[in-house]
Amino acid sequence: MYVEKGQPSVSVHEPILVIDGQQRLIAVMLLLAALAKKLDSLDELQREPFDGFSPRKIRNWYLFDPEEEGDKHYKLIQSQSDKDSLISILNGAELPASKSLRITGNFQVFEDLLGDDHADLVAVCKGIAKLLIVDVSLSRDHDNPQLIFESMNSTGNELSQADLIRNFVLMGLEPKPWPDEPRKSFSSKFIIRLTWRPLILQLTATPHSLNTSDQLQFTRLPKTWEASRSITASRNELQHNP
Repeated sequence: MYVEKGQPSVSVHEPILVIDGQQRLIAVMLLLAALAKKLDSLDELQREPFDGFSPRKIRNWYLFDPEEEGDKHYKLIQSQSDKDSLISILNGAELPASKSLRITGNFQVFEDLLGDDHADLVAVCKGIAKLLIVDVSLSRDHDNPQLIFESMNSTGNELSQADLIRNFVLMGLEPKPWPDEPRKSFSSKFIIRLTWRPLILQLTATPHSLNTSDQLQFTRLPKTWEASRSITASRNELQHNP
């Protein structure tokens, strides 16, 4: 499930914000990256055990967009906490010092399974080829991504206040490219990098640093944010329709 930016177009490819299904997508990407790495180690005649699954085709069809650069070069990127680790794995580069244990650990599991002498690579390729993707697009103008995100949470765990606040704030913002973005635009990438990510790192390092009053103010953030947006919208409407 993702939030769409404007009307879909076959000629213009805009990044989309995935709000449900991220873990499944990342798991498949890690599996494909491990499979491409394994196939690279085989003799040339064995590198395409099933039609469409050679190392080059896997990378160019599923992992990368060879015609793009920067973030757009990758078919899928994660949030700031796991982004560098995922990109390093996809590029076959050295992992960052502060690597993500979740990403690297899951990739290692796939590597070990595919590296087993009894691994059936043909069966793996056929299994991936049979995967079906159900996609649901949402519009910021007509849908409520936050409400749908809460109702479709399938992890079995109750969403934390941090999850609810992050998605409540960020789902209403455009994921504009960081390098060309003016500071005043307040896009999702701007908020994540300069505000949200440093806040989470600080709270993780000192989990008991918030007193009861601070915690209450923190959990009230969604209501305060929504009230602020409502007031701004009302003011804009008055200016256009005095």
